[in-house]
Amino acid sequence: MKSIRWDRVCRLVFGGLLLATLPTFIFADDSDDVNAFVQSRTYIGILGTSVAFNGTGFGTTTLLNQSQYEVTLAPTLSQNFGWGLLLGRREGPYAAEISFWQSVHQSSWNGTYPVAGVPGTPYGQTLEDTATFNSINLDFKRYFFTDIDIQPFLGLGVNIPWIDMNNASANTTTTGTATFEGIGFDLGAGVEYYLDPTISVVGGFYQRWSGYGQYRGANDTDEQIQNDDGNQSNFTSSGLDFYIGTTIGFI
Repeated sequence: MKSIRWDRVCRLVFGGLLLATLPTFIFADDSDDVNAFVQSRTYIGILGTSVAFNGTGFGTTTLLNQSQYEVTLAPTLSQNFGWGLLLGRREGPYAAEISFWQSVHQSSWNGTYPVAGVPGTPYGQTLEDTATFNSINLDFKRYFFTDIDIQPFLGLGVNIPWIDMNNASANTTTTGTATFEGIGFDLGAGVEYYLDPTISVVGGFYQRWSGYGQYRGANDTDEQIQNDDGNQSNFTSSGLDFYIGTTIGFI
């Protein structure tokens, strides 16, 4: 099992907390609508998620590091359900959120494999295992019909995913996890029903696009994804993700 990149996690969480405070300063003048059902609140929430994965480069690619005797496969992922946590701040019709999503998927690979050091030989069968999809998301929301308890919204954000592929990388002594790291953006919409100004039920979707340019294989070192010519390249993924959950706010 690979160690958690705490330096990256701390930077992302700190940056997300800063972003979550932006509505307080940027949109403070919009929060004094006396008819608004929710004036302002800081809130936490828990989500159930559905994550889809359609990728370019994933599913058939084999990554070679011949100088360090490492072979890494890049499987694709099936759709599956997961969970999420969020922290947000709302001011008037605007909100900013930081959230963490995680889901476990079936992974599959059927591509080409190096034989006697020569790439391009079809492997001939599909390899299956499991993979864990993780994502830290920074999102901004714009609510509508804010004077009633059922409020639709639009969302725009940044996603920072990493995928742990079980048994997808090997060197001369070890078979282990391959971790692909990326960044992307998402667009979404949804609706939030406020039982009162502090408690809500929320549901919606995000169309997610992400690019992956770096991975860590069995050697546990950061490596750049390269094409067959040895030039830096990247994989991409997209998916239509759904979520439903509840939030508790603190006015």
